[in-house]
Amino acid sequence: MPYQSISKNVRHSTTLMFDLIADIKNYPDFVPACKKITIIEIINKNENSIIFAKMTVGIGIILEDFTSKITLDKKNKIITVNNHDKLFKKLNNSWSFKENDNGCTVDFTIDFELLHTPISPLITLMFSKVFNKYVSAFEKRADYLYR
Repeated sequence: MPYQSISKNVRHSTTLMFDLIADIKNYPDFVPACKKITIIEIINKNENSIIFAKMTVGIGIILEDFTSKITLDKKNKIITVNNHDKLFKKLNNSWSFKENDNGCTVDFTIDFELLHTPISPLITLMFSKVFNKYVSAFEKRADYLYR
């Protein structure tokens, strides 16, 4: 059950970072190992949105699809992601954003367990290899978009 967490100070506001990470349809342009995103459904409830999306991830010839439920809590600046179908026995991932003197602090955690398949160990290794690149990829994207 890999669990990883990272906290990083970035020079952009909580609103800009929240909006960047909530814009999942553009992930294939810059997120490591993300090959494709398909939005299945968007449900708006008050200040929150729930998005069901299918993501194709992979490295080299290994590709896997999974569907996630993404909850966008704009008021509290929290994004949570949970598995909605195959591949994961458990997927809990969250982003939170707190203002600081130079922009904001981004906290990202992921806790997952794959269903047992012949390629599960390889997918676990893939996630471990790209995890540290995720927050950096978002920071670079923000620097590019909000310079």
